[in-house]
Amino acid sequence: MLKLPIILIKQNTKINFLKQRYAGYLISFLITIITLICIFTKGFNLGIDFTGGVIMEISSASPITVTNMRSILDHAGYHGATIQHDDKNNIIIRLQPKNDNVCASEIEELKKSILTMFAHVEFRKIDYVGPKVGDELINKGVIAIVLALVAMMIYVAIRFNWVFSVGVVIALTHDIIATIGFYIFSRFEFDLTSIAAILTIIGYSVNDSIVIYDRIRENLRKHTQKNISELINLSINETLSRTIMTAATTLVVCMALVLFGGPALKGFGAALFFGIAFGTYSSIYISAPLLTLFYKSKEVKSL
Repeated sequence: MLKLPIILIKQNTKINFLKQRYAGYLISFLITIITLICIFTKGFNLGIDFTGGVIMEISSASPITVTNMRSILDHAGYHGATIQHDDKNNIIIRLQPKNDNVCASEIEELKKSILTMFAHVEFRKIDYVGPKVGDELINKGVIAIVLALVAMMIYVAIRFNWVFSVGVVIALTHDIIATIGFYIFSRFEFDLTSIAAILTIIGYSVNDSIVIYDRIRENLRKHTQKNISELINLSINETLSRTIMTAATTLVVCMALVLFGGPALKGFGAALFFGIAFGTYSSIYISAPLLTLFYKSKEVKSL
């Protein structure tokens, strides 16, 4: 017996997305303003990569108690150290430098103390980051994000034109700010993996917008009698199934990172989950509707 395929997303939807565009603009504006205020008032939970210090990854065949590990660190003078522990006896320790300097001999003494308390311990990784290196990493991270935005703007301007590139840059900037807000309010550590998460979100979001833009360009040539609002609504609805299915499958992978990636990948996976979901929203309610601001432009009509 022939079984028909299960249709998860209804085809030929006729949702009036542009009717809610002003609500979307307001929500995005509020999120942007709140995040910018919190950057200066609440601040980030900066990781070792940016503040400087030591990160140790430890694995043990026998159970490791966080209480005993904390007592060892406190006795060595590393008060307030961050300890992340999972069910497989893997521990990540982040230590702030005592006097703005990382002393290798002190770390060796700490290793001996840990080995005394826990005999079957393996030090998988020990990384040292100085405060000056942390400042350089912050600057390079900001430069990487700005260059990514510029590159995306140039790419969209060449593939489509400057009107589309303006919409993409506004939407991507809005996605970056929202993801930064997620880190501020969730208090996940903001480190180099956070920069990688933001760059990944930029790539995903721009790809989502380009799919919709490409359909808008096709419909501008096909339906010459329709106005720009009708064309944008039509294009979003025609690509809605693809947009939802792509986002859903990607979010499943991000959730797997959160649930099974361990403490080192939990923040990264959570940020990706939020950023990709938010990027999907911005592609539909921000980047595409912004084209209505240029509907009289010759560049739009000539596509």
